[in-house]
Amino acid sequence: MMGLPHRYIIPFSIALVVFVLGFLATYMGLVKIPSVSVDWNKESGFSYQPSRVANDGAEIALIYIGSSGCAFSNESGLPHRLDRIKVLLQAKAAAQDRSFVTVGIAEDRSVKDGLSHLSKFGYFDEIMTGRGWLNEGIIKYVWKGSYGEPATPQLIVIDRLITEASSEHLRYDMRDEEIIVRKVGVGAINRWLEMGTPLPRLRTVLGRNVPD
Repeated sequence: MMGLPHRYIIPFSIALVVFVLGFLATYMGLVKIPSVSVDWNKESGFSYQPSRVANDGAEIALIYIGSSGCAFSNESGLPHRLDRIKVLLQAKAAAQDRSFVTVGIAEDRSVKDGLSHLSKFGYFDEIMTGRGWLNEGIIKYVWKGSYGEPATPQLIVIDRLITEASSEHLRYDMRDEEIIVRKVGVGAINRWLEMGTPLPRLRTVLGRNVPD
């Protein structure tokens, strides 16, 4: 068996010692392993906070679709206007005895770019990004059955029922999902906010209309 040439022995030994010392320092907690995280509060002053609770029953979902490459999606005032919309709809949902969630979808091929874009808009309960217009959320809420307009930014409000499909095992299902509002473009979003984010008459879980 051939060994290392003599001129490589000393550098190799030094590198080995450095590696072993580094491993021991990390193992003993003397050196911390760097972590990677996304700053979801780059912009200060956001009011909306996710509930972080999964409840069955009637639910309103606000879906934002934007893109890091869309100039209108990156309009400077849009993040805080969206935050105001989140808070207004959360109050309307509570008044109708509904839970409320927000979903952020970035029409970006790059997951990193999509996450960076969504992080400008405060907190969401759920996010989706990657694959551009083939993103599953976009397929569902723009292409599949809803006949939406392929443009960003846009807001979609959904009224739906979350059911616990089995009493023995934790298993949820979404039923009676209906798009009740769709606002495409910054102008339409701004006008809707100025009007106080009106919603159409909502259904109860039994399918009856509830009072205004």
